[in-house]
Amino acid sequence: NLKDLTQVSPSGFTELHGAFAFGYTEFLLEKHQAKLAPFLEDAYNDTYQRYQKKEKTESPDDTLNRLLKHLDLPIDKIQTDFAAWAAENYLKLPKKES
Repeated sequence: NLKDLTQVSPSGFTELHGAFAFGYTEFLLEKHQAKLAPFLEDAYNDTYQRYQKKEKTESPDDTLNRLLKHLDLPIDKIQTDFAAWAAENYLKLPKKES
């Protein structure tokens, strides 16, 4: 799920994580594109301010919470919507023409 993806360390990042992240990115761009720009701008501004103040970077949980705030959806709803979208876009098999 999305929380697991945000928690994985670089050393534990597998091909499965990469595929999931790619799919999630496609889903967010297709279904929530208008809300992503404000999220990215907010995250950039926070990162820049932390860098200027020589503070620690944002935690994965804080980044996820920032995304959820901008999407204005609970994580369970996003996960359910993503699963349905992924099944429709990645898992459907072509129909045999008669």
